[in-house]
Amino acid sequence: MTLLLSIGMTGRATSCSDTSAWSQGLSQSTVLAILQDRTGLMWIGTKSGLNRYDGTLFKWYYSHPDGHSLGSSYINALFEDANGRIWVGTDCGVWIYSPFDRLFHPLDKRSADGVSITNMVNVIKGHGDKIYITANEQGVFCYDLSLTVFHTFRLKGYPKRCRAWPLTTMGTVWLGLFGADYTPPTTPFRTLTPFRTQDGQTPFADKHRVGYTALWVMDVMPSAPTDEDFRS
Repeated sequence: MTLLLSIGMTGRATSCSDTSAWSQGLSQSTVLAILQDRTGLMWIGTKSGLNRYDGTLFKWYYSHPDGHSLGSSYINALFEDANGRIWVGTDCGVWIYSPFDRLFHPLDKRSADGVSITNMVNVIKGHGDKIYITANEQGVFCYDLSLTVFHTFRLKGYPKRCRAWPLTTMGTVWLGLFGADYTPPTTPFRTLTPFRTQDGQTPFADKHRVGYTALWVMDVMPSAPTDEDFRS
């Protein structure tokens, strides 16, 4: 089976041209996320259900109020951590699939000021022992696996959409913003700067919106900052 995906400006897969995939068992025809785990299994997130494909058969996962299933069937992001767990980003938070008990567990952690992830999750990425998550209208979150500590990166004037990609082994993150003006804090993001070309230009700045830049570059700090650090 071959999936041919069309990737739009948002980075989402918006279509699939191989219609045989649907007849073989995908739960829904709009694919939003794909992951191949360390065992070779393919995980496919759609607007209606999470699909696991072993090369022969599909297994579907849907939301169900039993406490051990997904909290939503709208799957927008997938990530596998160092322990082989599958992090599933939905339109209302994150659930973690454990290959040991084969159950889904909600990421219901709260930061020091009581914030948890409740909105559409756009990106889940890992760097070392930390998992970084971006959520619409909430900004950036970090869960430290070694310390089991959950942090919120509070972005003043954060946009309606926020996406982030760790790109280097040094922990550099490119933060893409869309939907509203953004004013960076003065102290906590000491290394958060607008993306610039070699000649100093900011190609992702909007000339019609004063102070708005869609692409920022952030260096992740060695130790996770506190919630207080990210208040502006």
